Amino acid sequence: MGRSLSPILRRELENLDKDADSRRSAMKALKSYVKELDSKAIPMFLAQVSQTKETGSLSGECTISLYEVLARVHGVKIVPLINSIMATIIKTLASSAGSFPLQQACSKVVPAIARYGIDPTTPEDKKRNIIHSLCNPLSDSLLGSQESLTSGAALCLKALIDSDNWRFAADEMG
Repeated sequence: MGRSLSPILRRELENLDKDADSRRSAMKALKSYVKELDSKAIPMFLAQVSQTKETGSLSGECTISLYEVLARVHGVKIVPLINSIMATIIKTLASSAGSFPLQQACSKVVPAIARYGIDPTTPEDKKRNIIHSLCNPLSDSLLGSQESLTSGAALCLKALIDSDNWRFAADEMG
């Protein structure tokens, strides 16, 4: 994958802003695209998707949900990209204008990364680091004055705490 969006990916992302049938078809194609991504192409895909999405719109919800699919399909391969993903989540929450569906979409991504980014063979300290990488940007956002960011971060944190892998959080966090 080059530096620019592939024509297929660009077209499907544009279709997210069209009618319901186009959106459904685009999501199906995008999910398939994510499943077929080579692990080396994941960083470029994330960069491209995060640049193109319109936060606060229905397409924002759809593109954020692709991060959940990415976590489920690629599992531990996304761990090096958690900081980038969380930066996009925070940016999305900050510009969500209080859109609850968009905040909910973000709150599904965070526990999905915790679930699929940690496998049984992951060393304990790495499990703890993954949980910290997810938790820290969210907890830092709770101190902000922007309501859409703080409420979205709280929703994401609750989803993370309710997830099975929260047990790997350090004692001072739990």
